[in-house]
Amino acid sequence: FGLLAMILWGLTLQGIIEFSPYGGSYWWHGHEMLFGFAAAIIAGFLLTAVQTWSGMPGLRGKPLMLLFLLWLVARVGLFVPYFSGGYLLPLLDMAFMPIAAIILARPLIVVKQLHNLFFVPVLLLFTVANGLMHASVLSTELRYFQQGVNIALFLVAMVMVVVGGRVIPMFTANGTKTAKVSAIVWLDKLAVGSVGLIVVVHLLALIYVLPAPLMAALFLFAGSI
Repeated sequence: FGLLAMILWGLTLQGIIEFSPYGGSYWWHGHEMLFGFAAAIIAGFLLTAVQTWSGMPGLRGKPLMLLFLLWLVARVGLFVPYFSGGYLLPLLDMAFMPIAAIILARPLIVVKQLHNLFFVPVLLLFTVANGLMHASVLSTELRYFQQGVNIALFLVAMVMVVVGGRVIPMFTANGTKTAKVSAIVWLDKLAVGSVGLIVVVHLLALIYVLPAPLMAALFLFAGSI
């Protein structure tokens, strides 16, 4: 899906084809790279990993098919403009992440593995960002689009930071049959915390009121960590 979406966007950008999806081609590209592509990868990874974390069977069979179909219906609906209109399509599109969050949370709560519940609010914040992007279409307010894109981008970055700190060392140790490299706790906390703070700044729309040098310092700090 990611490959096809980028090819379609490239052809549209070059004027080779005309493409008028829900929200327009520019909105569609930004939305689908984040909520069609990246969000599906993150949800898929977490719903697979939770089986290892909890020791409980994961989503499979018909329930997994239904979750996939929910994702697919939204992709098709956003792609074909005359399927859209009103609030049904935005609600269908926004339903994927909360449902994934509930499925993720259940086994973690059952086995009381509460530290991995960190990912549940991340998925719910994706829903907030998605809602802002749909609000930009329904209200024609550009600022909602910018805010939604930025929140989602930094949520993706935060997941990458967590996976880089927690998961990659474990997979590397398992794959190479070597001792797992110990985490540097303060570094992990600063890395996740600084990117998380950037998410909060965009979530509360503080990016529009905080001084530019302060924002630059925050970005530089997060990037350096």
